[in-house]
Amino acid sequence: MNPEYFRDQICEELEGAKAYAKLALEMKAMNPSWGKLLLEMSGAELNHATNLRKMYDEYCQTVGKAYTDLPKYMQDIHSEIIDCYADEYAKIKLLHEAYNK
Repeated sequence: MNPEYFRDQICEELEGAKAYAKLALEMKAMNPSWGKLLLEMSGAELNHATNLRKMYDEYCQTVGKAYTDLPKYMQDIHSEIIDCYADEYAKIKLLHEAYNK
């Protein structure tokens, strides 16, 4: 596992969570049981992203011990992961809140 792997997987899980949440909102009125199931699937994808993010944090702690300063490419990927997770997580939570209103 490397920073690129974590970035790609975390962002992919978040995109899946967002897509399921949007579908849940669309299906809520037409088929409430599907809407609920899609929202649960969104939550599962969000949990996957969160677990990967925790793994990435542990990875950083381990790798960070070998460097005084992380190499530039690792710093850049780290920023991408932080930005993607923060932005997408917030959007997904808003979609979940909208569904539950």
